Amino acid sequence: MSRVFLTSAFKFALRESRSALSHFKTFISCLFLGTAIIAGVGSVTANISDSIHQDGKIFLGGDMQISQIQKPFTNEEKDFFAQWGTISEIATLRTMAQVENDGSLVDLKAVDGAYPLYGSLALHEGTYGPETLSERAVRKRWAVGNNII
Repeated sequence: MSRVFLTSAFKFALRESRSALSHFKTFISCLFLGTAIIAGVGSVTANISDSIHQDGKIFLGGDMQISQIQKPFTNEEKDFFAQWGTISEIATLRTMAQVENDGSLVDLKAVDGAYPLYGSLALHEGTYGPETLSERAVRKRWAVGNNII
């Protein structure tokens, strides 16, 4: 091999390595950023799982929730569930609430006397207080004392 060829090859390799080094830095930066994001997501997921595990009873109002759509549980099913602890029944439905000529879609929940099994539920004089009115109710100018149809 000639000396000129080796010199040209060395110069070419040096030029290529300079541009390759900047691309390699970009690759390492992306690799670091991706690893950090995956670790962050894992940490957030672990915190949420721990929170649900520790406070699940309060979130659910009990230890377990069993639901059945559009059909109440039979007495035999209720007796089976009662073997495992105290039970509370809840009925929910989506309906329209109307004040005068202004209506809106709402979630309606009916609970029995045992609800909630954990924590507490306070109603002010058997009606919803202003702190429980949603933003929608405020937007529609609904107020405590209105007749809801």
